[in-house]
Amino acid sequence: MKFNSQNSILGANPVAGYVTKLFIFGVDMVYALIAITTALLLTGNFAWERLNLLLTWGPVLLLLFRGLSFFLFRTYLLIVRYVGEKDYKNVFYAVSLSSAVFFLLLKFLATPFKPQEVLPIVLVDYFVLLLLAGGSRIVLRLLFDRLRLQGVNRLNTVIFGAGELGAMLHNVLKQNTTHNYRVVAFFDDNSRVHKKYLNGVRIYNPEKSFATIIKKLNI
Repeated sequence: MKFNSQNSILGANPVAGYVTKLFIFGVDMVYALIAITTALLLTGNFAWERLNLLLTWGPVLLLLFRGLSFFLFRTYLLIVRYVGEKDYKNVFYAVSLSSAVFFLLLKFLATPFKPQEVLPIVLVDYFVLLLLAGGSRIVLRLLFDRLRLQGVNRLNTVIFGAGELGAMLHNVLKQNTTHNYRVVAFFDDNSRVHKKYLNGVRIYNPEKSFATIIKKLNI
């Protein structure tokens, strides 16, 4: 099947779209279960009997909060070619909100955990889930970009201007599959941004480096 702008991980079929959303939601919930399990084991010196705590009200309520937060911030709406900052922020907000509520409940209600365990459990669970849910989206986007560029001869090109418009243009070129350009450098006359990077691409001084970079990068 030929990939075009209308093909995404959500699919063209509405039924397939709902199934995919449910699948993404389910994967995030599995990540949440792995995170709290890891937290219980790490804070308990890997005593396997600690897994019995998964059946107490604390972890069960946490998973409920996770599900509500994922639904509230719509983390299940994932389009591979457009995975980016918004998706990462939604995951961050969903995980942070549910962790904060969970922590407050553990602090003010009787819990199955020891008082000194509460903060370590919440923190380990929080960072593990961020790593799994956020990291999987980053890896997914990187894999998509890599597969998309395989077998395609790209022409090296540069963008003049490393400001907001330059960044927007670079993102458009990265997301659009109908061209064969690859941005390998930015040129900007603002000395404060020289030798820095924008979206992983280096910024150069056009007065000093233009001819050298054009030759070096085969533009």
